[in-house]
Amino acid sequence: MPKKTKQEASKKVNCTKPTTAEYTFPNELHSLRKGNPSFKFLPQPVVEFEDKIILIRKFFSPSLCQALTKSFGNSAENDYQHMEPFVQRGSKDYAARFNDRFQILDEIVANEVLWPYLREILEQHEYVMKNLDFKNAQGLNPQLRCYRYTKGHYFGKHYDESVNISNGTNTTRWTLLIYLTGGPDELVGGDTIFHSSLQKNKTLSVHPERGMALLHKHGDDCLLHEAQMVKKGVKWVLRSDVYF
Repeated sequence: MPKKTKQEASKKVNCTKPTTAEYTFPNELHSLRKGNPSFKFLPQPVVEFEDKIILIRKFFSPSLCQALTKSFGNSAENDYQHMEPFVQRGSKDYAARFNDRFQILDEIVANEVLWPYLREILEQHEYVMKNLDFKNAQGLNPQLRCYRYTKGHYFGKHYDESVNISNGTNTTRWTLLIYLTGGPDELVGGDTIFHSSLQKNKTLSVHPERGMALLHKHGDDCLLHEAQMVKKGVKWVLRSDVYF
């Protein structure tokens, strides 16, 4: 991977953590457990853009996405008690960022629900397991984060850094983003835009789709990326990290 320029290397994520919310995921999320009668099929992973991005469409069903966003608060009354605004105007050290967020610490959802489901999907793809080393992946970061981007919100160009978890014995290598809203009729703007590390001015723009999961490498192999400004609609994202 080419060395990051001084300007690019400065675009980091502020590691200030949101307050851990007293929140319980809806029961619908447990439909992802293997053997559940409502579990019907496994979507297929697709590898993209320098082998640093994996897209999984229909990772969540529309009904599950709706149950999750509904559980976050009352949209009619704009009552989202868990949400904290995050305002970072940007500097030489940190990328500009404007969105709302909260954090949930849930080992059961992360590693007894989401991770077995994600792993089973990835195991369908031999290249992902062997060449991208997911055969050695151990689980998901239990610090699950929820992001909300409304009109005018965005996140400037930055890199995601690896973190150590499980008392420092494991390190995260991939970011997991699950889009809970999206599509051309629901959301204008809000794309996740990746910038090539190999070819100048080459980008990949991923428009959120309801229920789509996006995995991208982070740490030393992270692509410079950004969250485009939302012009219409609300972009909801559930985020974790895959650790090895």
